[in-house]
Amino acid sequence: MKVLFKFLVLLIIISMFVTLCASVYATEIPREEYALLTSEIHVEELKSKFEKYLNSNGIYNTLEGTEFEGEPWYTFKEHYYNTSENEYILVSGGDIGVGPMPIYGVYGDYCVVLTNHSFPYGIGYYVYSAEDDEFYTLRQAWTEIDGIENVFKDYALGVLIGDMNGDRSLNIKDATEIQKCVSGISAFPADDEIEGIAESRSVELKYLSDFNRDGERNVKDATAIQKKIAGLEY
Repeated sequence: MKVLFKFLVLLIIISMFVTLCASVYATEIPREEYALLTSEIHVEELKSKFEKYLNSNGIYNTLEGTEFEGEPWYTFKEHYYNTSENEYILVSGGDIGVGPMPIYGVYGDYCVVLTNHSFPYGIGYYVYSAEDDEFYTLRQAWTEIDGIENVFKDYALGVLIGDMNGDRSLNIKDATEIQKCVSGISAFPADDEIEGIAESRSVELKYLSDFNRDGERNVKDATAIQKKIAGLEY
């Protein structure tokens, strides 16, 4: 019995030591580096893959042969890593030569608004899938990658349509605030009206408060939110 007790104590100590080491290892390495290591993908390798992805879509280094040769010709940054369910990595990037243009995209109940656009003249976010070693535009990922909604919920990408108080959830407070704004008791936020154009394949949206997508901001949006909360069709 004593031998068994000592053995169990030893197992507990070893388990605590392993957990502590893993915690230290995770905190010493930058979040993006650690996440990529868990997927057995390194930052520079992923950046190289992204450059090849741009090339495969007809985007090349336009700075060669100019006074800016050798300078970066595209942008690339890792943002979010989903290691549960399907492994994927959210990145932003594109051709530096693409000029500024306000643009937005609607993904389910979320709207992503950017002050500039990127290749391919859309939202400059891309998703790398570790499973098939491929890059997807955010629009492609929304329809083809299971679990992609995590990038909107966990990483807080985009704005939840109808979320008037900015707490990233739909509740009765949002419906009440819309009613106040419609009646003139409160004012709609300055950024409620969306400027710019809709990206390719996106539904058009004029107001972030337009929850029922009828092109107007009125009491019908408040009612639709109430129905959504109650689990009813709206």
